[in-house]
Amino acid sequence: MEKLINFEYKKEKFAIVRPTQDDLMKIDMEYRRAFSDGIRCGLMTQFEAKKRFKKDGVWDDSDEECLQNLQMGIITAENKLKEKTGAEGRKIAFEITEKRNELLELINDKTKLFSSQTAEGYAMENKTVMFASLCTIDNSGRRVFGNKEKFLAHNDHEFTATCFGQASLADYGMTEKDLNPEYAERKWLTDNEYIDDDGNFTEKYYNEILQENNVVQKGKNVKKKTTKKRKKKTAKKK
Repeated sequence: MEKLINFEYKKEKFAIVRPTQDDLMKIDMEYRRAFSDGIRCGLMTQFEAKKRFKKDGVWDDSDEECLQNLQMGIITAENKLKEKTGAEGRKIAFEITEKRNELLELINDKTKLFSSQTAEGYAMENKTVMFASLCTIDNSGRRVFGNKEKFLAHNDHEFTATCFGQASLADYGMTEKDLNPEYAERKWLTDNEYIDDDGNFTEKYYNEILQENNVVQKGKNVKKKTTKKRKKKTAKKK
């Protein structure tokens, strides 16, 4: 069995394996069944949802334009960042981070609207449950569940949720690392020693911020200023 994703749960090793031909048929049939159930229960298709949400102003052309502008803004800023160093580059890197956070928030909103609340979204969730139930194996290579009924009846819901998440990633050909990619701005900030490998701000970052805001640190510099003032006063008294 080919392992698509390896993962751990409570210090035990598990994996999501590639579905067999028989598994694929069951997974596909589950999608079709759930899609039909969703339609019968009154769920909209994604096409209907797009028309409805646009009409109601939930997600309209302005939202789509905002999403595209953010994408273009990030690409443009990333190109600028390649040529910058120092404080100017640092500012651009953090501007990209802000834009990317806005973009991810918009994409999440769009995904929730057009996937989770539609017949396709409902079918996809059921498909992933079937995938996880058939293709999760333990460290010895044995199937943990074997069928959908055992998966749903499992008493450790945190474990089944973990298996669902890993199966969802495997279905898209992804791993957990793909959820936290090294974006251009993070690489630049790390290479230029503004953040460390764990993403924490460095001393260099704090020192530059203090200098830019004209914050004088307590220490030898302060004492020197005080000494000069005292000498002046003494000279006046004489």
